[in-house]
Amino acid sequence: MVGARLDELGVDWQRVEAVDGKEMQPQDHVGVDTKGFLLAHGRHIEPGDIGCYLSHIRALQAFLADPDVDYGLILEDDVGFEDDFPQLMQKILTQREHFDVLKLSGRHAGMPVPLRKIDEEHRLVAFCTRHTGAAAYLVSRFAARRYIERLLPMQVPFDHIFDRAWLFGFRFRGVVPLPVSAQNFAQSTIVGKAKLRKPLLYIAPKLAHRAVNETRRGLHYLLRGLVIPRVSWPRRDEHDNPK
Repeated sequence: MVGARLDELGVDWQRVEAVDGKEMQPQDHVGVDTKGFLLAHGRHIEPGDIGCYLSHIRALQAFLADPDVDYGLILEDDVGFEDDFPQLMQKILTQREHFDVLKLSGRHAGMPVPLRKIDEEHRLVAFCTRHTGAAAYLVSRFAARRYIERLLPMQVPFDHIFDRAWLFGFRFRGVVPLPVSAQNFAQSTIVGKAKLRKPLLYIAPKLAHRAVNETRRGLHYLLRGLVIPRVSWPRRDEHDNPK
C-alpha cells in the first residue's frame, strides 16, 4: 500500500485509520441525508459511501490536529506515483499562494485551463468541468476548516463535492499531468464493494442536480475568466479572484 511506497522514498507520513462502512446502516448515521443522496446521486447510499466520506473528514481533522503543519497531503491507500514525487511536491509548495486545495489525481478530462508553470512538465490548472476522484490532494489549513464546517450533511460521494469551490469559498486547483494514479486495489479499506442500486425514478433528479452543479461551476470560473482554455501557457502570473 501507499505507506510502503512513502517509506521507500523517505517521506514522513501518518496513517489515519479509515472508517469501515461495511457494517454501517446509512439511515441510522447522524449527518447522512439518505433521501438527499438518492435525489442527487440517483442511487441508494451504501455503507462504503459513508465510510469513504467520513474517512476523508477524519484525515482532515488529523491534519488540523498538528498546529505545526501548514499543508496536508491526503492520500488514499491505493495510490501510486513516480520516484520524483517528493521533489515535485517541493516545487508545488513554492506556488502555494495560488491555491487552497490542489487535486493530484482524478478521472474525466475536466477541461484543465493552465494558470502557472510548475516545471517543464507540470502545470497548475483550474478544472472547469467535472473531474471526479479524490485519491490524492493537497489542502491548506484554511480549506480543511472550511471542509469540516460545510461537508455535512452528506448528500453525494466525497469526490463529487470537495471540488465545489463556490460552496466552500476557496481556490480549488489541479496539476496536469496528474502526478498520482489510483491503483484500485481490491482490498481498499475505505470503499469496499458497494451494490450500486439505481432506481429509474431518480435518474431525472440526478441529471437535474448535475446540470445545476455544472452550471454553477461554469459560472464560477466564467466570472474569473477561466472557462475558455488558453491556446498557450500564460506569460504572466495569475491574478484571478482568490476564490
